[in-house]
Amino acid sequence: MSPIGIIATSGLSPLRLAEKLRAEGRDVVIIGLKSVTDADYSDFRHHFHRVGAIDSVIKTLLQEGVKEIVLSGRFVRPKLASVIPDLRTAKFIGRVFASGDDEALRILKEEFAKDGIAVVDPADLLSHDFAPEGVITGEAPDADVMASFKHASAYLKAAGQFDVGQCCVVQGRRIIAVEAAEGTDAMLDRAASLIDPDIKPLVLVKMLKSGQDRTLDPPGIGATTVDKAALMGLSHIAVEAGGVVMIDKDKTLNRAKEKGISLFGIPAA
Repeated sequence: MSPIGIIATSGLSPLRLAEKLRAEGRDVVIIGLKSVTDADYSDFRHHFHRVGAIDSVIKTLLQEGVKEIVLSGRFVRPKLASVIPDLRTAKFIGRVFASGDDEALRILKEEFAKDGIAVVDPADLLSHDFAPEGVITGEAPDADVMASFKHASAYLKAAGQFDVGQCCVVQGRRIIAVEAAEGTDAMLDRAASLIDPDIKPLVLVKMLKSGQDRTLDPPGIGATTVDKAALMGLSHIAVEAGGVVMIDKDKTLNRAKEKGISLFGIPAA
């Protein structure tokens, strides 16, 4: 079996994935991005390339015999002016930066495919870490909480067609904040001052965008998000079953229990 490549951005998710795959007997090659990747991959075969050096990345993968890759970790787009593209990347980098996140990733996926490298579905590798349907931890949602969940998911399904909005905060049936380019945790920081403590329920809903390619950057939820949600007074978090990764699952579930936040898996759209 050929080795599998992990394009590792920031955070510990790529490292946990690499450890899991190695425990299952898979050979793993890490491709890190300079000034982005921040975990220690010294125990794995690894290579670092600058952002914008797609030709070098692909040549390294081919030299390592990699035919499949998975994307893992957090990535915040740099300013276009800060990226020094190689000749291959220069041909499409303008389209990438002018596109929404999902469309930008599709462009990159197509570029890898030109050299026979497939981007695989993380769910095939991390099925245990994707949210299940129904109560995950805590109390089952009552009718009011379910109404808030449905209101949020209906909005996200509509907004997703514009390649934006994997997550939103809803208070009752009022949408308080929607995730845009800043990411979930920054959205929660922004929304904190907008909360009316006398109105319940206050919930967070996170799901795949409408039509999102499931192999590309699936949404995730981790302990940091749970901490920020608790500070805001959220009672419930709903995530799309089979569509949202629970980052460092045991830690995330334990943190939710500590903070008294219920996690619930809503059916896939």
